[in-house]
Amino acid sequence: MKGLLGGLFLFCVVYFAHGQLEISDGSSNEKSSKQKEYNTSGTAFFVAANWSQTNRELKPNGDLFGEALGKRADEKTLNTWSYFLGVRGEMKAGFFWEGGLAFLQNGESYSYNDPATDSSFIYKTTYTYVGMPLKINFAHGDVFRIYGGAGLLPQMFFGYKQHQQWSTPANGSSSNDITMKSGYNSFVLSAIASLGFELSIHKNWRIFAAPELRWQLNSTYLSQDAYIHKGRAYGVTFGLIRNL
Repeated sequence: MKGLLGGLFLFCVVYFAHGQLEISDGSSNEKSSKQKEYNTSGTAFFVAANWSQTNRELKPNGDLFGEALGKRADEKTLNTWSYFLGVRGEMKAGFFWEGGLAFLQNGESYSYNDPATDSSFIYKTTYTYVGMPLKINFAHGDVFRIYGGAGLLPQMFFGYKQHQQWSTPANGSSSNDITMKSGYNSFVLSAIASLGFELSIHKNWRIFAAPELRWQLNSTYLSQDAYIHKGRAYGVTFGLIRNL
């Protein structure tokens, strides 16, 4: 993943530098002509994928329902993928809105190993949502554009899955999957923010990449659950834009 992003970044830097040299060697008319080859305004559709390192804020749910975290205090991050299909619309002075449909994942992991008894217990928990992100962005540039934005992300709960693996000297290794569709908050709201770049590669086509943060604002669990759980995601979104 890091190699892919590094290669993409290097390609963009070389491409942009080459474009700048071509423009500087020509007249102002050539520069204007070069920029008109690319369409970066109006309405555009995009597809995107997001790789994130996800975790959670977890704490007892008050004195009435709350319980000690126990082994859950030792949970670590989990790498997840999310996917987006959306539309962009131009506003004024470099601003544009962005909305669409998203398939989102976040979660956490746990690992326990006891060398003394040669036993282990590992699990990976994933929470899946269908979301409708809405953002306001600001962009600067033409062929190469830097942009950033923020917004809200309403999410409908889609499913819970925990993949467990364990081993003991007596019984060897085994695994189990726990899946649920109910018992969780059906609606959560997240804040989302990103800062990245776009690069025109054809008249109506652009590629983009942007580090992105996603913070869940209300709990994954129901109001009477033992814990308050809020997902966190820190990653990179990249994709392809098609201008109309």
